[in-house]
Amino acid sequence: MADVVVCGAGPGGAVTAALLAESGHRVVVVDGEVFPRFHIGESLLPLSNPIFERLGLDPKSLGVQSVQKHGVTFLSECNQRRARIEFKGAPGIKQPETMQVMRAGFDQLLLDRAQAKGARLIAPCQALGVDFDRPLPRVQLKDSVGREFAIDCRFVVDATGRKGVLARQLGLRRMDRGLRKAALFGHFKGIPFQDGRAAGDIRIILRPGQGWVWLIPLPGGVTSVGFVFDSGEKPKDLAESPSACLERWMGQLPLLQPFMEKLEVTNQPSWESDFSYSTRAYSGSNWLLVGDAGSFIDPVFSSGVLLALSGAVDAAGALDRALGANLGRGRGLLRAYGSEQQRRYRFYRRLVLKFYSPGFQEILFATESWPAGTRALVSALGGNDRPDMGTRLRLEALYLIAWLKNRSLSNR
Repeated sequence: MADVVVCGAGPGGAVTAALLAESGHRVVVVDGEVFPRFHIGESLLPLSNPIFERLGLDPKSLGVQSVQKHGVTFLSECNQRRARIEFKGAPGIKQPETMQVMRAGFDQLLLDRAQAKGARLIAPCQALGVDFDRPLPRVQLKDSVGREFAIDCRFVVDATGRKGVLARQLGLRRMDRGLRKAALFGHFKGIPFQDGRAAGDIRIILRPGQGWVWLIPLPGGVTSVGFVFDSGEKPKDLAESPSACLERWMGQLPLLQPFMEKLEVTNQPSWESDFSYSTRAYSGSNWLLVGDAGSFIDPVFSSGVLLALSGAVDAAGALDRALGANLGRGRGLLRAYGSEQQRRYRFYRRLVLKFYSPGFQEILFATESWPAGTRALVSALGGNDRPDMGTRLRLEALYLIAWLKNRSLSNR
């Protein structure tokens, strides 16, 4: 018997477990994998820093290998246009320095913190589903040798990421038809970082009408390279291996062409398709979805890890209060949690949809024309999903300008 069973030991699950265990609750974490393990999504945002501090971690180092990140660099596909913005000075961002991390070490650090605070880990152990036709939820599990067993609990947290064990069982997942994207990515050595404070920037290469490319500098001179494009483009390249396809695409970019002969592959390239999705609900009377188990948005603005961390803080707070409340109030707390996650998802989804418009991309290359508007945009890019009124109005003005630019471009 546990107060809470957390299915999934990634950032969302680990932070939920750590905060609940710190409050004295009996928490069990189960995961089908053995940590550390490879995971994509290496770029963090400044609004993660207060969460790290709450966990007792130094946001400047985290105790893992990292590359300090001060901002974002946008580049045109032909490498002739460039714009760089820093998080420093943006509204709502008090600690602008963040970092790029290898997720294996980062995720292990958060899981270790959960265990240190008292959470019990069972891994490798696969969550098969949850039986709700009982007085208490019963989580059905299978261990590494195939033995099936179960744990009863008061609340279940699905933090199983794209697997979405509970989300799929309950039929909650909805693919995002407006963001039917796929990605091809890998890790390489031999791509130089930028100089000075820009060395740790994520570089985003815009490919109008085709998608975009990420270049993320990682510890040890490694660069994460990924191409994001419409899912419809993928089938014509299926006959080609992921490695051959990615290297061919990289060789077509002027920025990377000089380095192709000396590239060293450090992690084999792979595909990820149709990765943007939402959910009909983030919570029920005795369950919650956290992080990617609930929703995932196109990673152009690196919001994935922050959404998981922020959702974990919200989930832990709601569950902590619900565990000490009567049934009616507990359900209300979980409904409020779900409403907050829906609001946060809509905020970032709108920002991502704007990014794909030509007018918005033109704004990215003209950030010096309206410094106050740029600071509002940077606030959102840094993870501030609850901007003050002035920042919100400036962001809305930028969206309007982008819309007007789109109309102008379409009339040419």
